[in-house]
Amino acid sequence: MFSRKKILLGMAGLAALFFLLTYLLPLGTRPLIRPDEFRYAEIPREMLASGDWITPRLNGIRYFEKPGLGYQLTALSFTVFGENAFALRLPSAIAVLLTAAFLHELARRKSRDPVLPGLAATIYLTFGIVFGVGTFAVLDSQLTAALTWSIGCFYLACESRRRAAVFGWLFFAGFWAGCAFLIKGFLAFAVPAVVLVPYLIWQKEWRKLFLYMWIPLLAAVAVALPWSWLIHQAEPDFWRYFFVEEHWHRFTGHTYDRKPQPFWYFIPVLLGGVLPAGLLAIPGIAGFGRDRWKQPWFRFLLCWAAMPFLLFSISSCKLGTYILPCFPPLALLLAFCLRRAMLTRGCQSRKRLNLVNRVLGCLLSAAGIIGAVGLPVWRTIPRLPQPYPHFTVWPYLALFCCAGFGITLLLTEKCRRARYPVAVFLFGFAPVVFCGLQAFPSALFGDKTTENGIRECLKRIPVQPDDIVLVDRGSLAAVAWVLKRSDLILIGKPGELEYGLKNYPEYASRHYQESEVPALIAQHRHRKVVCLALRNLKRHPIPPEWPVSDIITSCGVTAIRF
Repeated sequence: MFSRKKILLGMAGLAALFFLLTYLLPLGTRPLIRPDEFRYAEIPREMLASGDWITPRLNGIRYFEKPGLGYQLTALSFTVFGENAFALRLPSAIAVLLTAAFLHELARRKSRDPVLPGLAATIYLTFGIVFGVGTFAVLDSQLTAALTWSIGCFYLACESRRRAAVFGWLFFAGFWAGCAFLIKGFLAFAVPAVVLVPYLIWQKEWRKLFLYMWIPLLAAVAVALPWSWLIHQAEPDFWRYFFVEEHWHRFTGHTYDRKPQPFWYFIPVLLGGVLPAGLLAIPGIAGFGRDRWKQPWFRFLLCWAAMPFLLFSISSCKLGTYILPCFPPLALLLAFCLRRAMLTRGCQSRKRLNLVNRVLGCLLSAAGIIGAVGLPVWRTIPRLPQPYPHFTVWPYLALFCCAGFGITLLLTEKCRRARYPVAVFLFGFAPVVFCGLQAFPSALFGDKTTENGIRECLKRIPVQPDDIVLVDRGSLAAVAWVLKRSDLILIGKPGELEYGLKNYPEYASRHYQESEVPALIAQHRHRKVVCLALRNLKRHPIPPEWPVSDIITSCGVTAIRF
């Protein structure tokens, strides 16, 4: 028999290994994907190039959609690891690790079961939406980590009996709320409020709202105030735009790139986002008995999971990643219910778990075997599209791991201890994901890998530092990232740069309509002018008045030399 400490360490080690194999090691293997990753790469790059870490800029133009901390973290990553895909995505991955670590600590504090902390952390890591967002360069994982720590620390303060512990947890709740504010703004206060207010009212402890709110509020202000004051001094209109356009209009109406979505928009996102770990709810459902509603811990988790979901569902503008803060409590709920089901209703839950493993095992083993046999045959047929122009061992390793994982799931039915099939179910995904990411053919990204297309075009139409480069809204961030320039001229619709171009006269020469391009070229007749755009020439042909001398296309990128 293993001691509780050894089981805790063993489960934590397996969760760390899972994170290493699936999140960290493959982080820089795939190309950047437009549009988000290029935007969240270029703004920090310009921070480093200009030395201005206060005002976010895209292509040298003021960009007020987010506060500065998320960009600053990426800029720090660039400083340490260089300007590459790994460094760009690292803050998102580290944020997932911080969230999983806090879930581990919460579970350890709420139960003597040594399996629960590692189980909760690994379930969170295995949620599909957590993995997808946590290995992608957006700010949602960082926001989720800060909100998780803030909400969890406030709960621990409410549960503590020692005055020093209460003060400490409240201070950390405010610290992380301040960090969340500097990442995405006023959601740092709205999300904890919609979680904690209903929970304390449900617990008939609403007085704690007035007793405990001051320390977190002061700590949050202390964290957020320096940058907030500096940006106000540098850009007096920042807070008006940020609050009105990025909060009020998104919540009540729409923006230039987002249309209102129905109330039920997040339901399929939630159901799909919990997979594959969400399949463990089938054996774990028996662990959620009626008595759970009376327990403060489960009331807290239910408020934490449900209330932000309702808040974001009420919002007019919706994006799937918005409900990411709902997934940490779902991981805790699933882990606690699954363990209780296995311990109290072992036979019934074990049968359901075996059914899940049997079905999934059959699907994975069949897919792996059929793929391993079919891929060599596919390569012999020249008329079929070939995802792998040159031989590589990774797809075969991925298929082998898939088949091996499926067969292992089928064999777990013979295990006597219930925790072994669960461990195989969760940790068995690691080699499949690792090899699958290495084997993922770049052709499946289509024209989303804009950087590849730009570099191919630049081989035929090279650009010198003093050349004038025209771009459209779709290619702007990617071209700026590839060329390491912030002086590109935007043609056509301004998109996300509309505010900066419209409100600051110094950018008047940075934006032209398509009809104005010939005059622009004539104005700079002594300099080479090149256009790099994401332009479908069949749907949007080149205007006949443009003095074009050469056109090439690659991966959806159109390069025009005038």
